[in-house]
This record gives sequence, C-alpha cells and structure tokens, in this order.
Amino acid sequence: MELTPLAATTPALICDDLSNVVAQNPLNIALFGTFTDRSGHEKNPTWHWFTSAHWRSALRSASPQEEKATSLSYVADLRATLAQRGHDPAAATLVADLRSASAEFAEMWDRHRVSTLHCSTKSVFDRQVGRLDLDCVVLAGPLSRQRLLLLQPVPGTPTTDRLNRLQRLIQEVS
Repeated sequence: MELTPLAATTPALICDDLSNVVAQNPLNIALFGTFTDRSGHEKNPTWHWFTSAHWRSALRSASPQEEKATSLSYVADLRATLAQRGHDPAAATLVADLRSASAEFAEMWDRHRVSTLHCSTKSVFDRQVGRLDLDCVVLAGPLSRQRLLLLQPVPGTPTTDRLNRLQRLIQEVS
C-alpha cells in the first residue's frame, strides 16, 4: 500500500492495549528510536514515561500541569486496560513493576482513576530539524486490543515543513 503525503509525514505507531509498541513508521523511529526490536518493558512508552528522565524530557509538555495530566492519563488508561483484561499476568506484572520503579506511578495508581488514553500536544526536539509541535491522536478499534497513535503537526507552526524535511532526510539515508 502506498502512503499518501500526509501519512508519509505523520509519525505513527501501533501499540497493544498495554502500550507495547508493535509497529512504527520511519518518522516515528527517527524521532523516538526503534521500540519493536526491544524486549520486555523496554518496548513500552508508558514504562519509559515513568522510569526515564530522558524519555520524559524528549516529550516536552507545554507545562508541568500538562505533564501531570499525561501521567494521570497513562495511569487511568492502564487501570481501564487491567479491568478489561481481567487482571491477566502481563498486565499485573507491568503494574507491579511500575509501582516498584516509580513513586509517582504508585501514588497515581492508588487514586483509582479509570479512563481511556488521551494525548496532549507535545513538543519534540529533533537534532536535525529542530522543535516539532505535535498533536497526538489515538485511534482504537472497538474489537481490537491495538491502537494507532498519530502525531500531527500543530497548525500555524513550522512543524509541517520540518517533518517534510525530516522525511526527505530519511529517504536520502535509505
């Protein structure tokens, strides 16, 4: 299937309901590295959000309030997933490991909030093209445990041009 110009310049990934990445497009890989060849929790952006200062700094939020909202969203979504899965071993292990690794996660988990994942606007800095202001869109099918996350340029920013430039750089290398 041939990608349309919009799709070719939209960083995207597919993850399962626990947020383990199962597929990424070239722009997503260029911005965040390859997740699909990792094992265990290393393929999980939620794990990285709560355990890696580097990952969190790469996904700059507009404000500390937005960062906290992102954390709460990850936790509430994981709680919803756990309820849907019936507390299966993979989900229970991820929660237990996150509680052990992150006091922030443990405190938020104990609030018992439940909701589906929503993403806020993020600013990502790429060393080749500069700052990218991206709106995150999450698409989930009602019968699938997979989600498509699209990072679309914020209108009125130079992000579209920068993503086009990054796409051309990726094509030159491959």
